[in-house]
Amino acid sequence: MRKKIAIMAILLITLAIAATTVSAEGKDSRDYLVSTTIVLIGDGGGKSAEAIPVKAGDYFKVVLYAAGGTGYEWVLENKDLKLVEAVDEFINPVDGAQNLPGGQVRWVFYLQLKADALGQETLQFALKRPWEPKAEPAQVFGLTVTAKE
Repeated sequence: MRKKIAIMAILLITLAIAATTVSAEGKDSRDYLVSTTIVLIGDGGGKSAEAIPVKAGDYFKVVLYAAGGTGYEWVLENKDLKLVEAVDEFINPVDGAQNLPGGQVRWVFYLQLKADALGQETLQFALKRPWEPKAEPAQVFGLTVTAKE
């Protein structure tokens, strides 16, 4: 009986620790107070670039989906941004698709509009294989961010 109780106690403690541990990347979404979320599932249906207003200093996130296990990954193409700062990035399998080739995976980009930002800036995301730098991306997504007061 004591052995069963000890095993149950250890199991409960392990579950409690696992529930309070942050993601493998060292942070979780609660670290950023996100004001706006943009989600793109699939190829966007041929949509042109999205445009969003964001208050200077605010965080926003972009969530992009693609098939996992294909070697393709979403990347932020333009690194020389003036108004927006890329803060963090997570890659997570979608529920039930963990480690399944072709299962849906989500890329979450946390970005912040700089506190002194004025005007607008366009972000370019591309779905591509990192070892094929000269190949055309499988998909692209543009997002124009406008600083609002």
